[in-house]
Amino acid sequence: MKVYKPQEFSKMLGVSISTLQRWDRDGVFVAHRTPTGRRFYTQEDYEKFMNGTEISTTEWSYNLVFYMVNQFKYKTTIKCCNSVNHKNP
Repeated sequence: MKVYKPQEFSKMLGVSISTLQRWDRDGVFVAHRTPTGRRFYTQEDYEKFMNGTEISTTEWSYNLVFYMVNQFKYKTTIKCCNSVNHKNP
C-alpha cells in the first residue's frame, strides 16, 4: 500500500496542506493517523477522492465543491485552449 505525506498528497490533489488539514478537522475528507498522530493518506484515498466515493453528500463543504468545480473548469479551459489556433488573422 502506497502511503503519502500531507505535502505529497496535497500536490496530487492541487490543494494546500492547510486545506487538507481543514478537511480532516471538519470531517470532510479524514486522514489516517500514525500512532504518534501524524496524518497520512493512501493511494486508495486518492482514488476515492477522485471518484467522489469517499465523501458523503451530507459532508460536502463549500470549499470542497468550489475546488472541484474550479478543477473541472481549469482542465476544460486548458484542453480547449490547447486546441485553439492562436494565430492573428
